[in-house]
Amino acid sequence: MKATFASLIAAAVAVSTLMVPPVQAEPAPTHSISIPQAAPGWSFGEGISFGTKNFSGVVRDSKGTKYTCAADGGVYSLASSLVSNGSMKAPKQVNSLKVVGNVPAGATPKKGTVKDKKKLGQMAYIASLAGKPSDVDAAATEAAIARVGGVYSGSIWEKAAQGKLKTGKALKPAAVRSGELYAQAKKYAGPYKATLKIDLPENSSEGTIRGIGLTSASGKNVPGHPFELKLSGPATFVDGTTSIKDKTASSTQKIDIRTTGDGKVTATLVIKDVADSRPWISKGTSDRGRAQNLIVLGKKTEISAQAKAQSTSPMFEPQIATEVKDKQVGKGDPLVDVLNVTSKSGTWPFVKKTGEPITIRAKVDVYGPFSSPRAEVKDGAEFAQSLIGTYSVDVNGEGSYQTDGAITAPEEGFYFFQARVDPKDQGKLSEKITAFTSPFFEASETSVVQWQPSIVSEATAKALDDGGVGIRDVITVSGMPEDHGDFGGVSDWEADHQVIVHSLYFVPAGTEHTEGVTEDLEALATVETPAANGEYVIEADQFPMDLDLGVGTYQVVSEFAGDARVVSLKTSDIEPSEQAKPEFGTVRTEAQVVGADTLTPEGTIRDTVILEGAFPKGAYTDVDLYTWEAGGEPVCEEAIWTAERIEHGNEAGEYHTDEYTVSDSEVAVYGFVERTYDQNGNPISTGECGAESETIQVVAPPAATPPPTTAPATPLPPATSAPIAPVDLTPSASPSTPAELPNTGFDAKSLIPISLALICIGSIAFLVVRRR
Repeated sequence: MKATFASLIAAAVAVSTLMVPPVQAEPAPTHSISIPQAAPGWSFGEGISFGTKNFSGVVRDSKGTKYTCAADGGVYSLASSLVSNGSMKAPKQVNSLKVVGNVPAGATPKKGTVKDKKKLGQMAYIASLAGKPSDVDAAATEAAIARVGGVYSGSIWEKAAQGKLKTGKALKPAAVRSGELYAQAKKYAGPYKATLKIDLPENSSEGTIRGIGLTSASGKNVPGHPFELKLSGPATFVDGTTSIKDKTASSTQKIDIRTTGDGKVTATLVIKDVADSRPWISKGTSDRGRAQNLIVLGKKTEISAQAKAQSTSPMFEPQIATEVKDKQVGKGDPLVDVLNVTSKSGTWPFVKKTGEPITIRAKVDVYGPFSSPRAEVKDGAEFAQSLIGTYSVDVNGEGSYQTDGAITAPEEGFYFFQARVDPKDQGKLSEKITAFTSPFFEASETSVVQWQPSIVSEATAKALDDGGVGIRDVITVSGMPEDHGDFGGVSDWEADHQVIVHSLYFVPAGTEHTEGVTEDLEALATVETPAANGEYVIEADQFPMDLDLGVGTYQVVSEFAGDARVVSLKTSDIEPSEQAKPEFGTVRTEAQVVGADTLTPEGTIRDTVILEGAFPKGAYTDVDLYTWEAGGEPVCEEAIWTAERIEHGNEAGEYHTDEYTVSDSEVAVYGFVERTYDQNGNPISTGECGAESETIQVVAPPAATPPPTTAPATPLPPATSAPIAPVDLTPSASPSTPAELPNTGFDAKSLIPISLALICIGSIAFLVVRRR
């Protein structure tokens, strides 16, 4: 097209235009697309330029409408000065279209007229896809329309695809793409049809709309087109609405509806963004006749369909979803049921005269008790003898209703509710109400009064054959269902738990033995017995004591985990009948005078600890020494001496303390007190203050008897040791003065004769007081 093109016709150049011929001669069609410039008010859009003056693609008119060549390599291109003096007519749908091949210069174009509705529909479909094309798709659209028109063979696009169009190599991708568009058009192009059908059974509130979709001329369902389906008359969709928006699918769809009364029900389907079944063509004229035809791009329409059906007054179908108020109840508690009432149609009927909702009567039967729940069934004949009462509930609309609780649970067991709506109970509405019955023994409609078991036991310590000690426990279980252990579970009711678990714990001395004390302790042993009524014995070897744990309390705790039929149970952590304490061996003690029969001043004593039997590892004994006046009451408040600790572990035997030398004071009483502990410092044995075996009294030595004055002197025996040097007994403060003698309560001078006497008999006595 020439840049001076004055008319709006230039928009048609979007497809293919002819080379500008000399004005004086009518040119032969060369069918190469021409000019780099559109006429005033027109502009080039997406497409591919090739050669020097050729273009394949889209042009826009002054209003922005997009066009491309309608498979028309007409004699006069829109670039012709002849056409520039002419005009483009307003586009309109056509029933036929003349086509001319767009061929390289010098080639003879194919011609023809397209009248077939399918082919016209395919042209319209391809044009509808090019609303916002890429450059390649813009050129491909023109080529695909040429394919539909039968003038693609020998065209510039085919030559470009074959590499035979030297100046049109850029057209090759468009030529390939045009084949894809053509194949798509043959599958999904119009003329289209959409059909609806309403299935509405007589005297039923439920119906179905079928056939929702869009069908192409080839019989394929066309997916992806938005649609809106509307209902009018006494009907709604199942969600209560009257309008649904969605997209067409690759197969026809169906949607369920519900009627709400008498009258005509109409369904209207509108499918949007559908290609026209015939192309929209704008024809060009010139001073010499016809110029190129253009086809409008991106043009779409709507397809609609409608269906009608007559709704007769439907039967009212109430729906009752029931559930017990409490899954677990106690003996004597009310059995209460909750009814969640709805209308199957989604609409509750009204009384025409008053506008008030109708009232229907529902009945709820209560059955029980049963030792275990059953699987739900429709036939309740087997339960007829177990009916314990019936509730009547009047309902006047959708919502939740509750029975009044006048029926109570007489004993342990399972109870179920069965709700029903009987037309015979509806008075004048009996012919319009549909019966409703819930299942028998429905899980949501079952309550239980659980059994409350009892576990009574008596634990006693008993010697074991290996010399150890264990706890023998006699367990008595009662209060379980007689068949407990047989129920295997049904629905959401769990099976019987099969065992009771008995655990032995050790609570160390010094630990506060209160309820819950065993929660943080590890069981020493665990034994299981059947979770059924009866007496069970746990032998002592199953619950052995570990004496090395030391002083404390062994506690047996029994626990039943509970199940659908029986409540859980755990015996007390402080139950006295389930406790036992370890019995260790005996401790005997005996105070001894070392090296003499009696204790005299400055004598030496010790204590002997005798262990017999079993003791825990790490056990030890402390011994304290006390003193009090002779003849007075024993006083053990402040020890005057403590022996070195005796570490004897768990070994029986005889152990001696280290020795203690009493003072040289007047007569007194000395008493030992023994205390034996486990490794944690908990006392195993404690001696008695003033115990006879632990008490020694100091006895004064007899007074010395002087020799007779008339007796002849006894000659000294021969010396058995070195001669004794003379001893100077005169007190002196000089460094050579001997150390002072221990304080005995006597004047030192009075000891001189005794010392001399001792020297005279050839021996020396040392007076030593050992103190700690």
